[in-house]
Amino acid sequence: MNKKIHKILACIDLSEYSLITLEYAMALAKKTGAQIMVLNVINQRDIYRIDMVYGFSPGYYANGVDAEEYVMEVTKERQGRLKQLI
Repeated sequence: MNKKIHKILACIDLSEYSLITLEYAMALAKKTGAQIMVLNVINQRDIYRIDMVYGFSPGYYANGVDAEEYVMEVTKERQGRLKQLI
């Protein structure tokens, strides 16, 4: 059976190793003709902490940042960093 790689999932945490990971995925993609998909995850524990603090003291954050706003801000910031990396 001839198995071919069609997609490569490159999990990037935006650490110092992210560029190495992406370069490796790109080299493999060039050899196989595969498509690269980049993944970055927001830690659920961070969202839980925002919910917990905001729930106990809604006025704690000057801008009233809740978990949904936090996710949107982090997503936007990480998208920018990922674009720079790519």
